[in-house]
Amino acid sequence: MDDRYQSAEELAEAVTNWLDGVKKQEQALRVVEEALTLTEETNRLQQEASRLNIEAIEQLEQIPSWENELVKSTWWAQEKKAAKLLNQAILLDTIQEQKLQGALTHTSDLEEAHIALAARYRSQHEQAEQIRNLQQITQTETRLREHATALPKDHPERISHFYYMKGTGAVSLQTDVDDVEVILEQYVSHHRRLIPKTIAHLGCVPIVSHSLEMGSYRLVLKKTGYHDVSYPIAIGRGQHWDGIDPTGTQRPIMMPKLGTLGSDDCYVPAGWFTSSGDEQSNSTLSQRRIWIESFVAKRFPVTNRNFLYFLNTLFHEGREEDALRWVPRERSGQSNQLGAMIYGRNDNGDFILVPDADGDMWELDWPVCMVDWHGSMAYATWKSKQEHTLAIAS
Repeated sequence: MDDRYQSAEELAEAVTNWLDGVKKQEQALRVVEEALTLTEETNRLQQEASRLNIEAIEQLEQIPSWENELVKSTWWAQEKKAAKLLNQAILLDTIQEQKLQGALTHTSDLEEAHIALAARYRSQHEQAEQIRNLQQITQTETRLREHATALPKDHPERISHFYYMKGTGAVSLQTDVDDVEVILEQYVSHHRRLIPKTIAHLGCVPIVSHSLEMGSYRLVLKKTGYHDVSYPIAIGRGQHWDGIDPTGTQRPIMMPKLGTLGSDDCYVPAGWFTSSGDEQSNSTLSQRRIWIESFVAKRFPVTNRNFLYFLNTLFHEGREEDALRWVPRERSGQSNQLGAMIYGRNDNGDFILVPDADGDMWELDWPVCMVDWHGSMAYATWKSKQEHTLAIAS
């Protein structure tokens, strides 16, 4: 009986409050619907702006810098149009955010508004991580957490967003031989340097979907009779590092037998690495993941002594033309002419060190420089064959 209203006035007030609440919720839902209708137009403007801008840039790159301004004006106008469309898209995007936030002023617990805002900030967070904008990463994650928290604990959107923010990933790997022990190390900051710290022994391969938080790690692979192998991995948000190559095949890590590597050889297993993508640089290339086959690199730079031996070996094998093609040279002022050689030649035709253009004498054990890409590849190919021959002979 205590739950009953004590008077007609009290009942009328409760009904009025309820009706006001329903009205506010209906108003808030209409605002959310209006906001979401802006998404399609915003995306269209962004895509059109990007298309026009890319086309204009490509066309302008083909026009010589000295060409008349009239030739460039069409594409300058297109760049201006692209910028205008992008500004319109930014304006619509801002209006959408304002409307969604405004809906919450009517009904602070409106799920539809919190869902839309959480999705919005998650998308922005993903974009911020791609360009490594730390300030924007922090801001968008804070807003994402706020709106995800406002949803019921068992709501699938809330669960999805919190799983995303935790960012747990995994690693899987296998090797070309059995019974390989796997030690897990994590790179941690120490006196402004990243150093590996052992955090777990994962047992022996194969390792299948072992959970790892986001971060940089190193797997140390050990087996009696084989060289230890260091396998660095970076676990991104929700990423599964599995060593699957571009063909879709999981590639086993090759374990080199003892004696097949020299004391200054660094074996790098096949795998993916992230190339470029530094948005803070004006001349950066677009970020991309590239698969690299396993290789061996020397711990120390190739020296003048090493490169002279390479050139003189070619010369004595009757390959003087190749040696002259790959010898280090000064940069030429003409695109179709070779620059002056850095090295000199003695009376026997052997390549030797001589004073450079400034009169300075280089040392045999200094790192070689002024070698172009073709010369570097030629040396690497020659050295690889030489060491392979020595390994077979031993």
